[in-house]
Formats: sequence, C-alpha cells, structure tokens
Amino acid sequence: METESAQPQSQSSHGRRRRSSLWKMVALIVAIIIIVGAGGFVAYKKGLISLGSQEGKTVATVNGTAIHQHDIDIRLNQLKPQYQAAGVNLEDPATLKSAQEQIANEIVNEDLVLEDAKAKGITATDAEVKDAGDQLVAAAGSQDALNAQIKSFGMTQKDYQTTLRNNVIIGKYIDQFAPSSSVSVSEDEITKAYQSLVASQTGTSTPPALADVHDAIEQQLLSQKVQDKILTIVNQLKQNAKVEVLI
Repeated sequence: METESAQPQSQSSHGRRRRSSLWKMVALIVAIIIIVGAGGFVAYKKGLISLGSQEGKTVATVNGTAIHQHDIDIRLNQLKPQYQAAGVNLEDPATLKSAQEQIANEIVNEDLVLEDAKAKGITATDAEVKDAGDQLVAAAGSQDALNAQIKSFGMTQKDYQTTLRNNVIIGKYIDQFAPSSSVSVSEDEITKAYQSLVASQTGTSTPPALADVHDAIEQQLLSQKVQDKILTIVNQLKQNAKVEVLI
C-alpha cells in the first residue's frame, strides 16, 4: 500500500477522490438500470440472468407455465451486491418481500418475451449458445471461476444451460424489436441529466465536470430508452396473456 509521504501526490489523490464521488454514483445508477431496471432486459447483453428452474414452490404463472421460488432465489443471489450498493436492506422482511415481488414480475416479463420469441421463430443455435458461454468464461477469468459463480448463485448446470440459451434468444429478440440503434440521446438530454444529478448530490464533495461523466450518463439514458421500448412491447403482450403473481 502506498503512503502519503509526497504532499503533491496526496493533494492530487484527494482531488481525484472528490471528483470521483459523482462518477461512482453515475456508474452505480447505470449498473442498476442495466441489471434491474425495467425488467432487467438489458442485462441479457451484459451477463447472466437466470430463468427456467423446475424446482420449488410456484410463485407466479405465465399462461399456465409456473415460475418457481428457486428462480427468485437465484436472481436475488445475483443482485444482492447491487441491492446492497444501493442501500437496500434485504434483512428487513418487508423489503425482502418487495424485492422478491419485483423479481417475480421481471421474470414474468422475460417469460412473455420468450413466448413471443418462440411464436416468431426466434431461436438460439448451439454455436450462439457456445459463444455466449465463452464470453462469460472470459469475463470470469476461467471456467473454474465461472463454475464457482454459478454455484454461488444456487444454480445447477441445467439452470445455467437453460439460462444461457434463453439469454441468447432474448438478446436476439431485443436486437430485432428494440435495437439500441433505434434510440438516440441529445446533448441537451445529457446536460439536463447531469444537472439533475449534481442538484441531487448531497455532501460537500466537488462534482466532476460533465465531460468526465458524459459517456456514463449517455449510456444510462440510452439504456432507459431501450427499456422503455421493451416495456411497451411487454405491456402489449400482457394484454393477451394470463399472468398471476402469487407472492
């Protein structure tokens, strides 16, 4: 660990720490939006979100197909770091129940998309599934490291393989019906979002310049617009579906 014996270096580091506070807040907002916002769909582009367990009690149904507590538990294990970073206390029974309800509704949305994808003939080839798996191995650092993550989430290898294929299918569905190329963000929108973040910041730390967080804010706004398009699709699917959440 480096010491602070050099005064100019210490002062520079202090300035960087102050400027990084809002950057970290923006990054956290982006992460939460990508992972849990609007049904969690953009997470299919970023990593592993679980679906398809056949174990445990039924917590929801989509057109007669059951969603099980095991699915909720897996998803909750994956999202705990994000919940904790956002200050969500999952030890509180009411908060935990609310989180489980949110996750159940997210999985309902995902199942509706999978059903529609199947109806539209969108499938995942073995080569696409393998490529998705290879990317996860690379991100984890090794197959052993990925296997450890899968185990820590409470997933079986069957859960993992089902999830991987579903991830690919939903990713292709998003690319076809809500591609990122179909949305854009203006500089005015980015500036207003930055000003809103600065205005909401508490404490005495100095916010970074807009240029330092421009790309993160842009990604946040683009992700939100894509998810808005997906939610519109999901809401249309729900009108012709029989959905029941039992939590």
